[in-house]
Amino acid sequence: MINFNKRLPLLFLLAALVTTRSWGESLHWTECAGLPPASGNSERIPFAGAYAGVSNDALIIAGGAHRVAGDPLEKARLFDDIVVLPLSNAESPDSSAVEPTPYAWRSGFHLDSPLAFGASASTDQGLVCLGGWNGTRNVDDAFLMTWDAERRTVHKTDLPSLPLPSRNCAAAAVGTNVYVAALEPGASAAHFWRLNLEHRQSGWQELPTCPSEADQFFAVSQHNGENDCFYLICQNRSNSNADPARNGASIWEFNPARYDRGIKNSAADSFWRKMADAPPYANISAALPIGQGFIFAFGANGDDNTVGIFHTITNTWVDGGAASIRLKGGISLVWHNRFILSGVDESSTAKLWFAQPTNKTRPFGAINFAVLILYLIGMAGVGLYFMRKNKNTEDYFRGGQSIPWWVAGCSIFATMLSSITYMALPAKAFAVDWTYLLSFPIILLVSIFVITLILPFFRRINATSAYEYLELRFNLGARLLGSSLFILFHIGRMAIVLYLSALALAAITPFTQVQAILIMGLFSLLYSTLGGIEAVVWTDTIQTFVLFGGAIIILIFAIQRIDGGFVEMARIAAADGKFTVIHWDWDKMSYTVTAFWVILFGGIGQNLVSYTSDQAVVQRYMTTPDEKTAAKAILTNGILSQPVGLLFLALGAALFVFYKMHPAHLDPTFKIDAVMPMFIAQELPVGVAGLIVAGIFAAAQSTVSTSMNSTATAFITDFIRRFSLLASERAYFNLARTATLLFGAAGVALAVLLAGADIKSMLDSFFSVIGLFGGSLAGMFLLGIFTKRTNGVGVLIGAVTGGIVLYLVQSNTTAHVYLYALIGISASMIVGYLFSLPFAMSAKPIDGLSIFSMDKK
Repeated sequence: MINFNKRLPLLFLLAALVTTRSWGESLHWTECAGLPPASGNSERIPFAGAYAGVSNDALIIAGGAHRVAGDPLEKARLFDDIVVLPLSNAESPDSSAVEPTPYAWRSGFHLDSPLAFGASASTDQGLVCLGGWNGTRNVDDAFLMTWDAERRTVHKTDLPSLPLPSRNCAAAAVGTNVYVAALEPGASAAHFWRLNLEHRQSGWQELPTCPSEADQFFAVSQHNGENDCFYLICQNRSNSNADPARNGASIWEFNPARYDRGIKNSAADSFWRKMADAPPYANISAALPIGQGFIFAFGANGDDNTVGIFHTITNTWVDGGAASIRLKGGISLVWHNRFILSGVDESSTAKLWFAQPTNKTRPFGAINFAVLILYLIGMAGVGLYFMRKNKNTEDYFRGGQSIPWWVAGCSIFATMLSSITYMALPAKAFAVDWTYLLSFPIILLVSIFVITLILPFFRRINATSAYEYLELRFNLGARLLGSSLFILFHIGRMAIVLYLSALALAAITPFTQVQAILIMGLFSLLYSTLGGIEAVVWTDTIQTFVLFGGAIIILIFAIQRIDGGFVEMARIAAADGKFTVIHWDWDKMSYTVTAFWVILFGGIGQNLVSYTSDQAVVQRYMTTPDEKTAAKAILTNGILSQPVGLLFLALGAALFVFYKMHPAHLDPTFKIDAVMPMFIAQELPVGVAGLIVAGIFAAAQSTVSTSMNSTATAFITDFIRRFSLLASERAYFNLARTATLLFGAAGVALAVLLAGADIKSMLDSFFSVIGLFGGSLAGMFLLGIFTKRTNGVGVLIGAVTGGIVLYLVQSNTTAHVYLYALIGISASMIVGYLFSLPFAMSAKPIDGLSIFSMDKK
């Protein structure tokens, strides 16, 4: 057993090459725009107390006040001006653009009356403005402002009034709900309400108040690794003179998903969870979310402008260094992952500023590039080697049925693993816990089920395409539909896998996400198109060892960098609930979370899709010489999966503890799914990082190359050869390579589109894709194998209905994504069987094609 607490000499030497980091300057500042003039005079529009937010890529600033320091609120001069800055053109110097200047303010719009000192929140429907001061009293006004870019005007829509007039309030949007905390004069705790914008007629809902005293609030919506949450930063300045050390801020988390299920924080018997306090010097004046899991708090410490950074997952604060400007006027919001803030520069000139988090990644370096290039050349060489052996489609798609069982087993393992496991699973453990550990024993159980009851059908019909079975058992329509669903599923899978790996490469190398996708896609296309299935399975086998080795190296280095080593890692991870495997949750809403039964039955559904109906896996069954060796290959994958699950979940827990201990090493420019690449980029020594990046390439290419070859197999076998559309075997062979190229290119193109999406968990997205396309597909196979009365008409109706049902479930319910495959399978089977009953049974014999007649052929 390795003693991680004992520093091995080699690791110590390598770790010495890693430089420590601190945040330093955390933001890059650039000028956005000067301030607009007020209508009718030469004064600048005051930003103090104004409502501000974004609608249709335009900054809206409404109302505001001019108040002399020390004067009572009643003497403040209020404004009703509304000004708009179209941000999509704010940085464009092109005089031919729609906007004539880089910073073209739109003015001439007005509120119904002067207002200031309320709350505002940007939403998908527009800028929500709440409460405020009208010069004589607090108001309960609530309205929505939207920018109409085509007509260049502002539309105002009234919302239900606040339950109480308020001006000391803060608001943020979580999904379609707007949450607002409002403090009445003289009160010690704020009221807390929410409004669902899609069901606004229901009015405001009273929620449990935050158990914190404060005299000023800042509200932020941010992800906590599991759900989007509402964070309330409570600033208390009343003790600043008597006790400056108490002049800090507390931060509280309200999790809407937990509240809606009635789950309290057991430690405090409250729906609010107290997070780590802000540093005592942080006199916060603005708080904004950025990226996935980060909140930037802007403030001052005496004459110094400060930036504090809070991470919601590790519950830690970091000193973000000094701000380059002094905030002034109160405009603070987020647009396209950048801050927009009002402030003054060194010359005391007031302007709007962009602030963007700086990337902390060190250069990839020549040594790392050399290691990566050698790996890529090696993989391309495998494709070139096997290109000589491919004489026809039998060689290209089935390897002449001469693949050793252990190679086929490693290939199935590498295909099922992919970068979805290599990156998304540690990220899930980092952000949440070990809930998905239970899914790995399910793989072994399903493997035994497949060996006993599924494998014999495919071997006996000697199928190149799994969907040949559907025609033999049902009809041609079932075969064509099944093959089409498979192709769509694997184009989506290729895209997700490439995107995940591109996150890593963009984090570690100088490549952008799009460039990384194109590089991986091109290399996968090269050896998959040239070498066929033999190149795929042998490279998969090589990549299996690269995957294992890379993950083990990362885990060792992560534990080595934790003060106290393995023992302290285990203690902290356990204290934060990272080792939780089973959630015993049986209430009526448990289907929305990772409850025990959700993981159990959802895992069965996920694996049934893969092992019964996925051509990428079934094709491996057919590359071995006989049924016995195919069974060994399937069992090899099931056995290899067990240590892999533990390894990658342990890696996620280790990364959580490392970043909790060293929060200054966190980087807001990284997404949650890229936590492992972030560690690789920042912490691993030169050369080792290149080897690990090769592992990430291996994870992607093992799946992408398989998908490319398998989609081409299905297309040629089920659509081209089935109808004898070509005249010669050579023509089929040439088209096979062309189809591999085209389907691979489609997956690459979709991955490029994903690169622009703000996806919190690619693991969840993958489960969604499996359910949508794979659920109906698996249902068709299971109906064929385990029923006698199901016929072609019924199975087609069931498959289409299964897809429709799952789409409706995804769109209209909060069912957990892990259940999607099971829902799709169940809907397809139930509807398919019931709709088969009214139709006459086909005279087609089904001997040897169902479990009831397995031995009759």
